[in-house]
Amino acid sequence: MGDKLFSHEYDFSYDSKRRFVSYWHQIREVISCDPLQVLEIGVGSGFVSRYLRGRGIAVKTVDIDASLEPDVVADVTKLPFLDSSFDVVTAYEVLEHMPFEKSIEGLSELRRVSSKWVLISLPDARHAFRFACTIPRIGYMQYVGTIPF
Repeated sequence: MGDKLFSHEYDFSYDSKRRFVSYWHQIREVISCDPLQVLEIGVGSGFVSRYLRGRGIAVKTVDIDASLEPDVVADVTKLPFLDSSFDVVTAYEVLEHMPFEKSIEGLSELRRVSSKWVLISLPDARHAFRFACTIPRIGYMQYVGTIPF
């Protein structure tokens, strides 16, 4: 990834408060594995890889989209790495962008190049609503419920 704060594909509006919360969880999970080498599939805005590199963790990025400036341009189903090349392999919010059959191939590749951990996340597709408010002297309250469809 270049030294730009954001790739041209991802402007500041992409990195919402909710997305930064997701970044926090992603980073926490990677750090909890105490890795030396991390492979990040799906560059996004580059925030997670930049943060991890700032913590002294070696990160290699892969994306199918060359315009996002990954370290390696490749398809998740055909990763150009030797078996067990990385302590941790991540695919955050990636697999849902491909047909199910292809995502199974991708999972197999993630496992092949990982020596220890594969971390994935997928968006929650349930229909839900959230109600939140701050009540004086009581504080912040939030309720999240599903909508049955």
